[in-house]
Amino acid sequence: MLPDLVAAEDGPLRDLAPDEAARAQRLATGTLRYVTEINALLAPRLRKPPPAEVMHILRRAAWESLVAEVPAYAAGDSAVRQVRGLRRHQHLSGLVNAVVRGLGRDGAEAWAARPPHRLPKWLDTPVRAAFGEEAA
Repeated sequence: MLPDLVAAEDGPLRDLAPDEAARAQRLATGTLRYVTEINALLAPRLRKPPPAEVMHILRRAAWESLVAEVPAYAAGDSAVRQVRGLRRHQHLSGLVNAVVRGLGRDGAEAWAARPPHRLPKWLDTPVRAAFGEEAA
């Protein structure tokens, strides 16, 4: 799973300094924790889903600006630079910029109005069975 991948000597974080590896892990786990809510917030801003690599970058930028409270201009700049580094998808940097800027304008309001965070279905049932309705 993710902890094993991160801890592996030949894993994706092997060349990062410890503080950079911790930040990368926090970005990944934070984005994954809220991926359903982030997708719901991004969907109306996209006519069609972009390629997976670009969608991952958008999700990460959304998490940074809405959950980690990174200013939207900073999350957007980072996301745009990442997309420009994707040779096949660099033409989508304007889309990424527009979506993240839109999140900076009204995303916090939409984020605050979303339903409470729910556990994924595969985890919800055993948690409810073990700890009751309030725990889930």
